[in-house]
Amino acid sequence: MNYKLRDWVFSRQRYWGEPIQLIRCEACADKVQKEALTLSIYHQPSWEMLTSGRKTIETRALNPEEPERYFGNVRAGNVLRIVNKVTNEERYFKVTAASQFKNLEELFKQPEEFLMAIASDKSKKPTLEDWKKGYAEYADGYLDRVQKNGLIAWTVEAVVPGWIPDERLPVELPPVEHYEPTDTGESPLATIESFVNVKCPSCGGAAKRETDTMPNWAGSSWYFLRYADAHNTQEFAAADKLKQWMPVDLYNGGMEHTTLHLLYSRFWNKFLFDQGLVPTSEPYARRHSHGLVLADDGTKMSKSKGNVVNPDEMSEQYGADALRTYIMFMGPFEEPVPWSTNGLVGVRRFLDKVMSVSDCVTVSAKSDELTRVIHKTIKKVGDDLEAMKFNTAISQLMICVNAMQDAGTVAPELFGLFTKVLFPFAPHLASELWEKLGNTTLLDHEPWPMFDAALAKDETVAISIQVMGKLRGTAVMSPAATQEEVEAAARADQNVAKYLDGQTIKKVIYIQGRTINFVV
Repeated sequence: MNYKLRDWVFSRQRYWGEPIQLIRCEACADKVQKEALTLSIYHQPSWEMLTSGRKTIETRALNPEEPERYFGNVRAGNVLRIVNKVTNEERYFKVTAASQFKNLEELFKQPEEFLMAIASDKSKKPTLEDWKKGYAEYADGYLDRVQKNGLIAWTVEAVVPGWIPDERLPVELPPVEHYEPTDTGESPLATIESFVNVKCPSCGGAAKRETDTMPNWAGSSWYFLRYADAHNTQEFAAADKLKQWMPVDLYNGGMEHTTLHLLYSRFWNKFLFDQGLVPTSEPYARRHSHGLVLADDGTKMSKSKGNVVNPDEMSEQYGADALRTYIMFMGPFEEPVPWSTNGLVGVRRFLDKVMSVSDCVTVSAKSDELTRVIHKTIKKVGDDLEAMKFNTAISQLMICVNAMQDAGTVAPELFGLFTKVLFPFAPHLASELWEKLGNTTLLDHEPWPMFDAALAKDETVAISIQVMGKLRGTAVMSPAATQEEVEAAARADQNVAKYLDGQTIKKVIYIQGRTINFVV
């Protein structure tokens, strides 16, 4: 998979941001470049694997007869200057471990993990026979030299001469009077000598601190891990806490996050997982994307176009509850929807109706039908909240309010249940109505109401009647009605009958409680 990242540059020329913990020492750079052992690579794929980090172990035949090609003196701590003879590029690598082997047979006694690390083809386990064949084809006499003189394998990590990690953590931003960008394009930190000029942690000589800072997504790519153990002063989070809280249950973000924060944070987490620092390879268990709120003409809101809706103004004019409920009622959560002030006005009227219905609360009120509507509402709203179908949940609330209004009176216990399911959408109004019922507790602390499955079940449903897949009628029946019962009702429908008269019915397809289709 190829990723195209529009914002993958890590440094920023500004004050705000995490300091990059690197120090530049020219003396150390000169020393490393002078003492580095030179190694040439003539095979472009090998170069690409090494420089991309996909191959961290390099092997070379020992050849005492050719001193310039003898690598038996390579030791851990050495720096290698590796030259690409195809492109004339060069990179530096530090040797972290080195081992010599008498021949290929001794090499292949190493663990499988080691052998996979030195293999060019990562899709299969390397075999001794394949390596002998590859060495024989690599160059004339190469296999014989390996078997006669032995070979060396070393583990490397990329380095840039002169750049020293600063392990004296934390590196904190210094107090400054001005943090605006400089005329030279450098970071504002570049002008603060007390911050820039430091001693090299390696040689003790004069050195300079990196003055660029990390972008804001550097911290946002891992901050959620810190939430698991926010007060830990020894590590970013303890293993047991991470195991308890990770992965994150739900990642909710817009489509623009797909190639930005979502991708960055996954990369960071996968790196930390490879280092054994987090318990899961993926940081998020589930992702749900939300759509954009567009301008009323269907275009994207933009300050330059002057079509931005100010939520503070809408809240002041129509109320925070109305604005909050309307935003969730506009349309499917994951789809873009245009703004409509008229729609907001409609939702405000709905909340006004809720308030007026509260005046109909009567202790003596009793209605079996309204009880069923309330329990259906609890079930529907609960299910839709879990599925993030907020607009259909609010539609059910509107149906419930209409039913209460039609009933004329409503029992306090039923209205109390209604206020609980209204609370996630209009918390201020719901809390006020809860208190109006005489309750002294906060709705925030109340449990979600339970519904009676028997009462929440529809007594009748509208079953669509189709002939050759086209709707020709409906039948209102029990959801438990059998195919024979529904088929009889369908045949009795006059409009359906005219499409069946004189036809041979080849098959009848019935989906319980939903539809019946005659194939003629």
